Amino acid sequence: MATLVTGAAGRLGGAVARSLSEKGMRVIATDMHDLKIEKGGGTTGLLVDGDFHRVDLRDMKEVQGLPWEDIERVVHVAAFPGPSREVSPGVILERAKDPKIGLETVSQSELLIGNVASAWNIMECAARAGTKRLVFSSSAFSYGYSHDPVAFVPKYLPIDEDHPQLPYETYGLSKVIGELSASLLARASSRYMYMIRTSYVSLEFTNIIKKEAFDSLPWPDPSPEPRESRKIGQNGEKLLNFGPEYLPTLLMWGYTHEDDVVDAHILALDAELPAEDKGHSRIIISANTTRYATPTQRLLSRHFPKEISEKIILRPGALAECENFSVLDNKKAKQVLGWNPRCWQNDEKNLENSEKFPKVLENSERFPTILTCEPTEEGTYDFPLVATKLEFGEYLENAWVRYAIHGEMNKEKSNIILLLTSFDATHRDVTYHIRPGGTLDPTKFCVIVINHLGNGESYSPSHSPPWSSHPRYPRCVSPFDQARVISLLLDSLGIEKVQLAYGYSMGAIHSLHLAASDPERIRRVAGICGGVRACPTNKVFLESLRHCIFASEGWDDKSYWFSPSSPKSLSVTLTLTLTLTLTLTLTLTLIQTVILTLELGFSQP
Repeated sequence: MATLVTGAAGRLGGAVARSLSEKGMRVIATDMHDLKIEKGGGTTGLLVDGDFHRVDLRDMKEVQGLPWEDIERVVHVAAFPGPSREVSPGVILERAKDPKIGLETVSQSELLIGNVASAWNIMECAARAGTKRLVFSSSAFSYGYSHDPVAFVPKYLPIDEDHPQLPYETYGLSKVIGELSASLLARASSRYMYMIRTSYVSLEFTNIIKKEAFDSLPWPDPSPEPRESRKIGQNGEKLLNFGPEYLPTLLMWGYTHEDDVVDAHILALDAELPAEDKGHSRIIISANTTRYATPTQRLLSRHFPKEISEKIILRPGALAECENFSVLDNKKAKQVLGWNPRCWQNDEKNLENSEKFPKVLENSERFPTILTCEPTEEGTYDFPLVATKLEFGEYLENAWVRYAIHGEMNKEKSNIILLLTSFDATHRDVTYHIRPGGTLDPTKFCVIVINHLGNGESYSPSHSPPWSSHPRYPRCVSPFDQARVISLLLDSLGIEKVQLAYGYSMGAIHSLHLAASDPERIRRVAGICGGVRACPTNKVFLESLRHCIFASEGWDDKSYWFSPSSPKSLSVTLTLTLTLTLTLTLTLTLIQTVILTLELGFSQP
């Protein structure tokens, strides 16, 4: 069986085909252009034992004519390889005059149609033929490349696979649609057990640095002065001043050595994909640093005006990597593919280049939105959360989890007990559990008390009213989301094993979900008065509270917020509702107990 490589007449496709052939694998290659003969006698496509088919992938009949019965895996590289020279509507031409990269001469519409049609045709035929794996050459430009260098503003840095994809032109859009096509096919085929299911990997790589140009890294910062905003026009809209030289759009700060991109494609053909990706893994491919000698914080403060830069969150641990940390997170590539990229900081010649540029004192210009775990009171800390994607599709932005530590963590971090708060409790309300010789002994264990999201200490709806500039609290934060946030906190603390996850009521529910979602870490669970699902009486109780709020004076369904004209009346209503609901809940519980007793054949005294 063979591996099909599309775009084999191009530099990247040809390199992938040659690498596979050199490893002794049979390669079937295709391109709409003939293979070119190089001066040395070789080709830019394949070694002599390969099969080549000249095919226009935009034509489904031609794609169907490929020898699919011999094809086991596919690497789809063929595409217009970059944005169109045609500027998107609304972009000020002055800002787009120096793109810093070569652009395609075709129109935006031709580029979009060509890339989408070729990707879909190849993916559909591969799925119908029952190929095992398809690797799609996607792009990090899908996150927001623009002809305007400052149009794309990330929600957080470094960007990972959970960051929203916000393309500003049709090249990035074509890659998003290609990835969605892969997800569609993976999802559709998963319903039929008798089908040989094709799995998909989309490699979102950055601008490639050719091997002959790698020694030119790092680059100097061409923007010596910070950007200032100025009001122009009748509407007072803000536009940025641009000097003769400026940084390109943020996504171009990243780079990848061309050999590393080839390696990523080869590794993706056989990698074991995470189960949670459900047959389609999106993986960012980027070096560990930016291409600039200037620290990344400095670049950000120079590239964006203050009112924009203040909205960007730096994820915990970004600065721990290095001061030139990449704007793109490659952790998934390292974990899933076993990929290890080249970096100019690891090359002696490149390091000599970096010494040509002056270093910046870190304390002289701190980026204002770095979030760190700082104590809010003695023994209590806030763990920052960036734009974390939740179970039902919303994002948790600019949030935090507040936690308290009791006792000392040993060197091995093997004495950890988690205490998760109940529905209306905070870390201060559960300290009666923690005492020497008590249920949770801080002289023997390190007890970490974690406030759940929404309890008033950790990020809650009260922290983001409609009139504030803070992102709104999500409408639904599930127990799964609570468990995932706890796992992120444990990751940040370097805790690999938890001896016990302890919780009462909602704390018990979160303990069970944590153990189910992170079983390798959680050794034991003590869940008191909790379950994996809410019983009918509990649902009645919770629904009564919701409807009490919805019925209150001043509640607005559109903003999902209330500002009652009489807080006292709302308090009285809540009190009466709680009393009636508890009475009803106890009554229903008693009825259920009597029915169960009668069914078991027992009699009450």
